[in-house]
Amino acid sequence: RRSLVMLDRFGDRAGALRLYEEFVQRLRRDLDADPSAETVAMGDALRAGRPLN
Repeated sequence: RRSLVMLDRFGDRAGALRLYEEFVQRLRRDLDADPSAETVAMGDALRAGRPLN
């Protein structure tokens, strides 16, 4: 999550969203698990153009 925030703060929202999507895919593929609600909220914020805290 820190990496998502840093990419967003440095203006690389596309990179942050790409990192989020890759993380979710890896989590599901390797661990058969879903991201936490907080992580999903960050992905939603990135897609909506809202700043990450």
